[in-house]
Amino acid sequence: MSLTKSHLRLLTATALIFLASLPWTWSLFYHRGKRILVDVYSGHDQSIPYTAAIIYLASVRRSAEMVRSLTLVAQNLHTGPRQWPIILFHTGDFDHAGPRSELLARLETSLSKVPDTAGSALQSVFISRIYFSKVHWSLPEGIPDNVTLVDPVQAGSWPGYHHMCAFFAANIFSHPALEGYTYYLRLDTDSFIEAPLCYDPFEVMHVRKRIYGYRAVGPDAPDATLGMWEFVDGYARSHPDIEKRLQMNGWKWPDGRDTLQKGARGLLSYYNNFEIVKLEAFRRPDVHRWLNELMRDPKRVYKYRWGDAPIRYATVNMFFNATQDTEFFCGMKYTHQFRLGDECTCVPL
Repeated sequence: MSLTKSHLRLLTATALIFLASLPWTWSLFYHRGKRILVDVYSGHDQSIPYTAAIIYLASVRRSAEMVRSLTLVAQNLHTGPRQWPIILFHTGDFDHAGPRSELLARLETSLSKVPDTAGSALQSVFISRIYFSKVHWSLPEGIPDNVTLVDPVQAGSWPGYHHMCAFFAANIFSHPALEGYTYYLRLDTDSFIEAPLCYDPFEVMHVRKRIYGYRAVGPDAPDATLGMWEFVDGYARSHPDIEKRLQMNGWKWPDGRDTLQKGARGLLSYYNNFEIVKLEAFRRPDVHRWLNELMRDPKRVYKYRWGDAPIRYATVNMFFNATQDTEFFCGMKYTHQFRLGDECTCVPL
């Protein structure tokens, strides 16, 4: 029996209703110059009570190292049946099909050389998780478009690096590409997970009820944190609950807190080239107010180069339990320019 047009419309409608009921979302994906809809697991299944994304800040100039990083993620970072999306934030490098296609073709070639995999199946499944999200950066009011007039710290990387600091310090929490996600895992283009993990890091965060995961801690340069000690000090003194939280977390001020000097030792930082963030925690109203106040004077980032790393460390210590709410991912063979932090045996969850 041949199908009439009305039958076809009914079957199509039924199929769409069925697909809509599945715990998947559809994302626009560019591959070899073509616009393709791909299914990305959204985590609305009650058996997976969280959602997650892996994010990068991508550029054409760093494509080679990013292909290596992504290939290692495909090999070594497994999240079970959860094929979370991989979001490549960019500032315009991947606006057009050509650069997108070239990057994905290079990744496809790299994945084809991975031993002991399903070959083409790995390529298609992994590549289908990738999509591009443009970020629109502009200098804030009060910062002239002239590096000589601004005279910023790290003038050679101004304003791109400073835009990046502002983005990851505060603006990322309101970016629409991350709306609806529980966690994001940030990696830099030169972040390399060099051996298989024996656990799903998102599951670790969920089961242990963590709000922040990190790989290493260390001081930022004093010349890149000028005035930050004083700012944190003033904010804590005017917010007794934050003052109390800093004390509970063992926050260490430079000698002579009452006479803080510019040029005091740099603030400690989470080296957040690897970080896992529970987004709702950093969207809390009190955290939002703190970050808004910090960003209110754009010179703090765009002249003095206050980095997202010490800002993240201060934020965690000001608003959360820095021990119980954080996870140190030491059981990971990880490099970023050089090996950072202590390593420990990988213990399955």
